[in-house]
Amino acid sequence: MSRFILVVVLMFAGSGARAEWEGNADLGVSFATGNTESLDTDVALDAIWTGERFTHEFDLTAYRSDIFADLGGPWLRAQNVVDADYAMRFRRRGSRWYGTLNADAYYDLGLDWRFTGSVGGGLQLVDSERHTLIAEIGVGQTVQRAADAAFEFGETAWRWSLEGQWWLIPERLEFSAGVRWMHIDGHGEIYDGETVLRLVVL
Repeated sequence: MSRFILVVVLMFAGSGARAEWEGNADLGVSFATGNTESLDTDVALDAIWTGERFTHEFDLTAYRSDIFADLGGPWLRAQNVVDADYAMRFRRRGSRWYGTLNADAYYDLGLDWRFTGSVGGGLQLVDSERHTLIAEIGVGQTVQRAADAAFEFGETAWRWSLEGQWWLIPERLEFSAGVRWMHIDGHGEIYDGETVLRLVVL
């Protein structure tokens, strides 16, 4: 699957905020191609705290995903989703290796709640002011509501990814591209590629 995403980001920060905090308000649209085609539009609020060893990120996103069989083909279904996500990254001083912890609550307005927790690790291959390159591995587990309204364990997913990011215009226009492999128990394997263009407006 290849994906092109154009995201317009409106950034804000409180005048009394500490230097480690950064706040974002994001508006985005994405186009995806692969086994299915999709068109996504979203609005998101982000808060990121960056320290010497730990990074904490909180995201609240509302988006609509229209999924169809082929470009120009019939629409299969539309998803209206609210997603709350927490991600933590931690590393030893001076190390390029890091660990990750992620918790996600996902609500599809046409279906129900789903929760995902994952752990993993990564290696920062390149780190400069203009570009970065990272490789990550991880495993995640979903918990979802069953037909009898009780929660049950869902799919377990194993993943590997490689992603590069480049500032085409420093702090204004960012381009990123990556590849991902994922194995979802009971569903098989997914291979996809993603390209992202992000415009930051202060």
